Amino acid sequence: MTIAKSVPLNPTATSTMPTIAGSPPVSPLPPHRCAEAAAARLLCRILLEDAQVRRRWQRHVLRSTAQKGALHQAAITRVLAGHLWEIGEKPASGSRSLKDRVNRMCAGRVTPQTLSWFIGAFDLSPTQATRLWDVLAGLEQDEPVARVG
Repeated sequence: MTIAKSVPLNPTATSTMPTIAGSPPVSPLPPHRCAEAAAARLLCRILLEDAQVRRRWQRHVLRSTAQKGALHQAAITRVLAGHLWEIGEKPASGSRSLKDRVNRMCAGRVTPQTLSWFIGAFDLSPTQATRLWDVLAGLEQDEPVARVG
């Protein structure tokens, strides 16, 4: 048995896992966590790559220290807080728990409730929302999705 080069667990992770040559990597995560991580990766890509969605959170960046091409968690938290205030679910002031949810999403963990909040707060297209739900349910892979509809 030959060990192939290590494969990153996710695009931003520094840890890797070995793979058996000629076979796909086996994730140490249970299936539901793999689906969560895949949905979180897809959501991060949408937040970065969809210009309309990206502008929504970039308007809330207060300091110019944000790295180009990177998500700004505080700005994303502000968008979520405003959305939740509008729909009557949470106070407008950025709570620590909301910031923690954004941080967990960026780390690859997303719950159905959090995903629902992101879809509403960033006015994601029906195509994007359906793809995110399908990926979270483990029905699809986390391939990029364009804004349609």
